[in-house]
Amino acid sequence: MCSYNGRSHPFMRGLKELYLALFVLSYRLSRWRDERKVGSAIVGISLVQFIFAISLGSWIAIATGYRSDLLLWLYMAVFAAIFGANSLYFRGNNRGIAFEKRFDQFSAGKRLALGFVAIGMLAGTVVFFYFSSAAFDRAFHIVRMR
Repeated sequence: MCSYNGRSHPFMRGLKELYLALFVLSYRLSRWRDERKVGSAIVGISLVQFIFAISLGSWIAIATGYRSDLLLWLYMAVFAAIFGANSLYFRGNNRGIAFEKRFDQFSAGKRLALGFVAIGMLAGTVVFFYFSSAAFDRAFHIVRMR
């Protein structure tokens, strides 16, 4: 992380809080209990990141004109890497749970702002995926039956 007079840079701190707010959103939406609740929250945030990665991959395939038959294996490896990194980060020193408990102590405005931006990122990822998928289908002449 960037260092600014011994403290993290304000921009990086904001990104970290937003990342943790996505965890809190996923954690609070989970219906599991105990350690499974943390695991399901990690799966939730990993899926959002994975869908974003698939969308980026679609645009890279469109730009290069290369469509691989190994994409399924590549996607599984990407998801495993994303999930593993998230699991290490959120379970390490109980970062996810510690932030979730601290989240309620934030001012109402900060909680509201982080919540809206987290929901906006989730919605933006879904919209990005939709348009990426449509562009990918057009670029590689894939016809889907509706």
